[in-house]
Amino acid sequence: MNGSLAEGARLWRELVLSAGNTRLGSGSLEISDLWRRLRVGFSLKDHPDFEASWRRLRALTADYKATIETALSTGVSLAREAEIHELVATVTQESECVIFGESGSGKSALVKVMLDERFPEAGQVWFGPDNLDLVLNDATREGLGFGQPLDFVLDATVRTENFLVIDAAERAKPPMRAQGEGSHRELDTTH
Repeated sequence: MNGSLAEGARLWRELVLSAGNTRLGSGSLEISDLWRRLRVGFSLKDHPDFEASWRRLRALTADYKATIETALSTGVSLAREAEIHELVATVTQESECVIFGESGSGKSALVKVMLDERFPEAGQVWFGPDNLDLVLNDATREGLGFGQPLDFVLDATVRTENFLVIDAAERAKPPMRAQGEGSHRELDTTH
């Protein structure tokens, strides 16, 4: 990311080492596996094949998060430190987490505040049932600016810590519910 010669040399040494280990081992190196290992030790740019898809994902996420109110219309917000602390403890230990409760009780707002405050450097991808269905559908995915299936795009993240939030999952269409597996922490806010 920083474009320095020293960082480029360090990355090259890591690539050569990975290739050497692969040659002596299985003989096959999957790009997704290499990408997963490299993003832990390097600040990388988006993979060129996935850059446009990631730009679109970030825009969809920003648009979706903008619809989530974290304060009442009077400007008052609830202090939910105990719930945030419990949620942080859960997501740091588990790869999947389901949050459920009454409609309008603030589940989405809780997740939004927790992620923004406690994991500010983490990647966040937010979907509601409508836009997730469009991204998962091959016929509509490309029209939204995604050249690859969602799981390929998510696997090509440059961030070491990532959250996939599927909001209002109970309204998801049945075929969509069966998909969505990946290496990201998933937060499902269900009514």
